[in-house]
Amino acid sequence: MPTIQLRNISKRFGSIQALEDITFDVKNGEYLCILGSTGSGKTTLLRTISGIIKPDNGEVISNEKNMSDVPVEDRDTVYVPQTYALFPHLTVIDNVCFGPISKGEDNDLAKKRAMEILKLVKLDKRAESYPSELSGGMQQRVALARGLVSGAKMLLLDEPLGALDARLRIELRTELRRIAKENGLTVIHVTHDQDEAMSIGDRIMILRRGKVQQIGTPFHVYIRPQNIFVANFVGHSNFLEGTVMKRNSKESIIRLRGGNQVKTDDISHAVEEPIVIGIRVEKTRIFDHPVDAVNTLRGELIKANFIGTFIRYEVKLDNGDIMAALEPSDSGPAKLQLGDRVMLTFEPDHCIVFDYPTLGLNRELEVF
Repeated sequence: MPTIQLRNISKRFGSIQALEDITFDVKNGEYLCILGSTGSGKTTLLRTISGIIKPDNGEVISNEKNMSDVPVEDRDTVYVPQTYALFPHLTVIDNVCFGPISKGEDNDLAKKRAMEILKLVKLDKRAESYPSELSGGMQQRVALARGLVSGAKMLLLDEPLGALDARLRIELRTELRRIAKENGLTVIHVTHDQDEAMSIGDRIMILRRGKVQQIGTPFHVYIRPQNIFVANFVGHSNFLEGTVMKRNSKESIIRLRGGNQVKTDDISHAVEEPIVIGIRVEKTRIFDHPVDAVNTLRGELIKANFIGTFIRYEVKLDNGDIMAALEPSDSGPAKLQLGDRVMLTFEPDHCIVFDYPTLGLNRELEVF
């Protein structure tokens, strides 16, 4: 049974439509990550669920009870904001203990649990420090620890790892999920970091301009994005505009700008229908010599970026389109030089074919 149900939630601030007709469920014990860019409505959505913001339309239902008139403090929910909201006059340990103690929990028991969580977030040695004595990343970890110690069954986390360095962020996100699962917590975790969302969420929800674009398991969203925006925002994709030239029961032949032809496994679009093909960059291969492949496009190498174990190549195709390919940094193509003539290939079953967007491809790729 769902713990939280949102039904047709909308919220406007002046001329800004922050949320528009949001409907989804969160199951008991689920870890849901909400992924979106700045200004997509993520924080407004969390604050609406917590009761801090009242929606213009729609309902927040918790365990079959409409929460519209339920005060924030009675919702068995803890909201951990980006701004930390720590008490400056209290030490770290007292900040973390504040919630349980204010609800009548034994002081010693509350402090014992608080120290366990502070060890987890690597702040047990700063338990007697004050917020002003901590870095922004440390303060964020204190706020996270306070949420974990609260005893609430639902955590609403607003960019809880955003101020941390990369190594600690990766370590803590794994621990955060483990704690949630071991304690049966329901978590809604907002982030703009797609790797973070993909690695810890049971499901992820993509939010854009206050609208839900897709919700599903990380695997499903990555493999079968429902639209061009999701394909571009989750992972990295190449996009090619074309028109269906031929179609049979197994494949379609697509005519690209400039006359090139490629094959796809998609047979859902009619002949002469304009479409957009999406191909993940890691499914795009680059060669400095002719190869025998179904889909081959020629161009000039214009950029090569070393990113650790991979090199990201950008190629300007002969028709003017730009495509990228991702190759292991120890592979043969790593010796390519800017200006080299190269060939890009991809398999027909790696093509995701989308309806051509009404306002054009570039508009569909816009984050804001």
